Amino acid sequence: RTSVNMPPHSSTPHSVPSIVPWFEPFIATALILSTYLFFYKTSLTNVELVLLIVLVTSVYFCSSELTRRTWTFAHRPQQRISTVIDHTITRFLGMVIGIVSILFAVWLFPEYDQPHYRRLLFEAVPLFLASFIPLSLVIIFLTEYLLGEKRDGTYQFGLIARFRWSEVEGKAFRAGVLEWLVRGIFLLINFFAVSTLLARVRSRELPDLSDGFVQFVMNIDSMIFMIILLVILPGYLFASRLIGTEVKKVDSTWFAWAITLSSYSPLNAAVYSAWITYRPLSDVYENTHVWGVIGAVHPTVLYCLGALILIAALFHLWGEAILGARSSNLSMRGIITNGPFAFTKHPVYVSKCIQWACIYLPILNGIGFLDATRSGILFILVCVVFGARALAEERLLAEDENYVAYARAMDEKSIFAFVGRTFPWMRFDWRYDYWQRHGHFNR
Repeated sequence: RTSVNMPPHSSTPHSVPSIVPWFEPFIATALILSTYLFFYKTSLTNVELVLLIVLVTSVYFCSSELTRRTWTFAHRPQQRISTVIDHTITRFLGMVIGIVSILFAVWLFPEYDQPHYRRLLFEAVPLFLASFIPLSLVIIFLTEYLLGEKRDGTYQFGLIARFRWSEVEGKAFRAGVLEWLVRGIFLLINFFAVSTLLARVRSRELPDLSDGFVQFVMNIDSMIFMIILLVILPGYLFASRLIGTEVKKVDSTWFAWAITLSSYSPLNAAVYSAWITYRPLSDVYENTHVWGVIGAVHPTVLYCLGALILIAALFHLWGEAILGARSSNLSMRGIITNGPFAFTKHPVYVSKCIQWACIYLPILNGIGFLDATRSGILFILVCVVFGARALAEERLLAEDENYVAYARAMDEKSIFAFVGRTFPWMRFDWRYDYWQRHGHFNR
């Protein structure tokens, strides 16, 4: 994810002020879990339950962000109400164009022309539009009234909708296209994933030990992943200057887009399930969990593996939840440095790799020396892909001086600082100097 937060320490020369308080991810997670437990046995459909949880979480995130606003009513720009209304209409039309573009892509691409996807969309879109459109109009008006005009990408779309083509700024328009691409692609991916996963979790009732320890751990893991998807959806729905969660910049490099999209459906099927799948191909583990089979040699090993899987999953959830309304891919939405980001710059990627290592046990899952070696190499390649994603994010975020200060401090204090001391090219400072020498920040 491309947002990072850390409490200020007077003894740290490069400390960065905190944006999100340390307790916010725990409240958001509690809200999601309590709403799910309260309604999961009701007559609400899975889509309705997803939208309800996202609404509750979004209200909390937005309310929390408002308490940290930098604007005041007294210092709002002096402008005529007719001007505010004109800007509101332009921006609202731009937002409508963005939404229509997403729906057009759903209609156009065969990936979404599947009965399961169509059923989810036909149920969700009317409910979403009925609530989101009028709410957005109010928020846009308040933003224009309190903060004044900003001619960003969405505004450029509105200018086109109003046939004011001579006013369109090419650079801002291209930035708007990239922003709506990010929001559209990842909003759909996460919505389909969480709707499907919630239906599966809901059908199993609550996790218990009746199916054995291994299945109990995997059922809890599924529930945690469901919460992760629910906690990041508001970030793709709401991007507002009013609460300081607007997209400041979107990565425009082919490398960043290719390496990021490779981790999501449908491209991940070709990357992780075909070219670099490290999961065992042998029938020995068919319909079973690798860690359960290998861990069965001793109860202590089994329980330790189960605990590591859940700890990694919870660390992943912590890393996603603290981003809150700033959750996003390929974009810059503020620097967060506390919580899990006080330990490493990329807690989500680290936790994913640790969890997959514990679930599939690369090297140990191989049958014979060559198979084991092959599995280990492929898992390293998976970690390399996520390392490349981290590299792309750092290069984008390095345009923010707050991130540079944070990343340099992490060179010395993160849990992986020893790696940089051994291999200097693994330090952010080394990469930052390289990017500066090659004029990356002047493009």
